[in-house]
Amino acid sequence: VRQGLIGVGLINVEDRSGLLTLDKDYNNIGKFLNRILGMEVHQQNALFQYFSDTLSAVIQNAKKNGRYDMGILGKSLVFYCPNEKFIPGAGHRLQGCWE
Repeated sequence: VRQGLIGVGLINVEDRSGLLTLDKDYNNIGKFLNRILGMEVHQQNALFQYFSDTLSAVIQNAKKNGRYDMGILGKSLVFYCPNEKFIPGAGHRLQGCWE
């Protein structure tokens, strides 16, 4: 997976020292998702398995320590915007929501 991340430019290798560093936009999720599409499928699968395993471990640890909160569960999905409320399927558009 490391070679795949280097190959798509998410991890950089310093010329002189060989030190591995993250890309300057390492926290840009859109860029991350687009870049991993350039990795081989088995590398993508291994990366997502790592994320899945890590998330499961974090949740299990939080449950064990009494810090796990499932949040608010409901029957409908609702997005809140600074100026309006959007309920998918209600025919309402998000225009102006994040402007």
